[in-house]
Amino acid sequence: MLGDVGPVVLVGAGKMGMAMADGWLDAGLSPDRLILVDPNPSSSVRNKASTIGLTIFQSVPDKDAHVIVLAVKPQVSANVLAAIKPAIGDDTVLISVMAGISIAKMEALSGCAKVIRAMPNTPAQIGKGITGVFSNKAVDPQDRMIADNLLEASGDVVWLNEEDDINKVTGVAGSGPAYVFYMVEALAEAAETNGMPPEMAMRFARQTIVGAAGLLEYDSQTSAAQLRENVTSPNGTTYAGLQVLMSEDGLVPLMEKQYAPPWRGHGSWAKMSDAIAPEIGFDDFMKVDIRTGTIVEVRPFPEARKPAHIMLIDFGGEIGVKKSSAQITVHYQAEDLVGRQVMAVVNFPPRQIGPLKSEVLTLGFADENGDIVLATTDKKVPNGQRLM
Repeated sequence: MLGDVGPVVLVGAGKMGMAMADGWLDAGLSPDRLILVDPNPSSSVRNKASTIGLTIFQSVPDKDAHVIVLAVKPQVSANVLAAIKPAIGDDTVLISVMAGISIAKMEALSGCAKVIRAMPNTPAQIGKGITGVFSNKAVDPQDRMIADNLLEASGDVVWLNEEDDINKVTGVAGSGPAYVFYMVEALAEAAETNGMPPEMAMRFARQTIVGAAGLLEYDSQTSAAQLRENVTSPNGTTYAGLQVLMSEDGLVPLMEKQYAPPWRGHGSWAKMSDAIAPEIGFDDFMKVDIRTGTIVEVRPFPEARKPAHIMLIDFGGEIGVKKSSAQITVHYQAEDLVGRQVMAVVNFPPRQIGPLKSEVLTLGFADENGDIVLATTDKKVPNGQRLM
């Protein structure tokens, strides 16, 4: 199916990029039709390229490309999108698997008219993934077919009705594997609590999830609910366990809670409604403690699901220095932030974001592309001053 596609320019030779490349080559794409671009490929990538006769380029060749696939970290998106401009022609199709980078932004920075945004999940690395896809209006049926052929090498492909649906895909497919892996940990830990040796507990837990997933795939015509019922004997041990997981405060409410709009949490930003919020009283406003603070240190946050900085903000006095994660990498590099005075809510409960406990909510406004511009004062004031 991929024999007639190409040349395909793949920018990024990390795990996801190379997983896609492997899938394409297995599906019939000739190595001489694949242009791999990575300025710092790993030794394993170099060895593999040498074995199969694949050339690795330091930069995108200066000629029109049929298809360009971006598989790089969102943190470098601006530089990469500018760098591919010389390879953009009238019929070039740009496919991005970068998280959090909108089609409008890719159009503006790359100059490409035909843009497709895709959100694969980690099982795509072994051809067992699912990818949510959305395109702009310039993408025609032939372009969609090319995208299908490329993305189906990593698993199922689902075309979405709205670009914002990609955020919903992230909540299910993007984050879902981590929840399943944690389920394995929880099963093993419960088995240990009941006296099973750790290695044996993990072996049973791991293979149970692998086997259950295999049943879902093998018996695809049977619903997950029916498969669950097939395992559940009336009033047996499985039934008793499910009564806990299916209670009012069980697994479904927990999943709904994690699926809540990300702007409800510290350091995460998404497009919020333009509608005016319900009326509140002055007492309600005064419950929100907004203070000024100065950024004293900025750290990278590679574990973040979307590009973000970790900022240490000094609020002075009793509050002191607090940590905050903020998705502001489009407008602010680390060196731009140190010494900048910002505003933050300091009396929200801390929120765990991966390995980071974000202690305050740094405030800002979305620009026309939905990227955050930090809120600040037009004149410097002492750290710790409260918004009145």
